[in-house]
Amino acid sequence: MSLIARPGWPAHPREKKYIFFDDFIGSGYDSRRWTLSTGGSIATQATVGGIILVRGNAASTFRMDFNNIAPFTSGSGAHIVWRGAMQPATAASGKVSCGFSEYVAPTTDWARWVYEPNASANFRCACTYSGSTTTESSGVAGDTANHRFEIQMALNSAKFYLDGVLTNTITANVISNYMQPFVSCTGSAAATSDFLADYVWAQGGTRE
Repeated sequence: MSLIARPGWPAHPREKKYIFFDDFIGSGYDSRRWTLSTGGSIATQATVGGIILVRGNAASTFRMDFNNIAPFTSGSGAHIVWRGAMQPATAASGKVSCGFSEYVAPTTDWARWVYEPNASANFRCACTYSGSTTTESSGVAGDTANHRFEIQMALNSAKFYLDGVLTNTITANVISNYMQPFVSCTGSAAATSDFLADYVWAQGGTRE
């Protein structure tokens, strides 16, 4: 872990920022960084080196969470970018999401990008906290290509960017506790759901 100012971004001389980056280079995921749930698999895609495939098996949810460290908070302006391709099963329950999950309740509280074809043809943005959820359509049709899924947190808001373009600002049900990067894939009854992750970058600090 290191505390450094992000190169190229203006910062107060005394402002320090925690920066996390993983480009998934190697023969598998780094277990010192990530913890996995059951109901799926994770594997390096050798044919396109440097990409991790996170897979939710049929009718199961498989999660990849940051391992035992949650240095990010909405109040510090936490910021995350997942670069990858969402490839959910198209049948009922098929879903892929990525973003921040709440450290204490990682399976229920999030700020996340979601692609769930059976529920919406578009990529959606969602914030869930303490049992309440706000979900909005991005207005952008979902697909299985690579995209830059970005979330900029603030104390009472979450801004969602797709490929660098602001699509939504959610101001309700924003996580106020510590957060960690996560990916979640839920398969349908007869098909898997995948997220092909190129890299993840997260920072505890401001966008500006």
